[in-house]
Amino acid sequence: MIPTIPHEYNEEELKKIAQLRSLLETCKELDVGTEDVLLTKFLEGSDWDVEVAYKKIHSYYDFKNKHPEWVAKRLPRDLKPIMDLKTKFLLPFPDKNGRTIYVHRLVDAFDKFPNYFYDLVEFDDMIFEVALAMPSTQKNGVTVILDMKGLTKSFIKSMNPKTIKIANKKNDVLPFKETHFHVVNTSFMMSTALSLVMPFLGKKIKDKMYFHGNNLHKLREHIGYENLPAEYGGPEENILDYDKIYENLCQHEPYLERLQQYKKICK
Repeated sequence: MIPTIPHEYNEEELKKIAQLRSLLETCKELDVGTEDVLLTKFLEGSDWDVEVAYKKIHSYYDFKNKHPEWVAKRLPRDLKPIMDLKTKFLLPFPDKNGRTIYVHRLVDAFDKFPNYFYDLVEFDDMIFEVALAMPSTQKNGVTVILDMKGLTKSFIKSMNPKTIKIANKKNDVLPFKETHFHVVNTSFMMSTALSLVMPFLGKKIKDKMYFHGNNLHKLREHIGYENLPAEYGGPEENILDYDKIYENLCQHEPYLERLQQYKKICK
């Protein structure tokens, strides 16, 4: 199932969608689709400036060429063993500001999966693309809850300066209008890791990163009580449903597979 975008655009927005589509269709360097969902995610992320959106598309595919291991190359069913670890969840309801809520829990499985770090990167990429296909995410952005309870030395080893710099770049090229990070269940080990990571994080991430420790009161203030999962201080009926995220990703396999074929042609 390929996500569809409601036809709720005004005349000026429809004009800009057509302009961006024309630019892509005449660009010999880009071998990409021109479906509305691809165009609008970059237009929304550029405040509907066609030239900025066009440059962002180029930047995204430049990143994909330079760092192919940082984008998904497989499909959800191929990562089922990783998904069975129940580390990531995309909630069916947004935060109080309309941003899509994404929960990422740390689960150490480095011994079981030799390329575990990049398995998680691919899993993230699939979730981001499915989220970006939703009009609400395009318009409002995403809220990420990072649960650090499962932080181990194996994760810290993966947090080297090179990796952090590439993660910064990935954050820059993804066309989210806003990305807010809420870090919960921190520990002494987390403080040690943070002292190593923070100097390499970009301003864009630092300015939208909030640390709550084990106190969920502030998290409720930021996200809204009714919008939080039960285990993070929300209503008991707000359950993190692993089956839903896997079903959702599988439903979008044709769309994800198409995205993986798009590329920038290197001269």
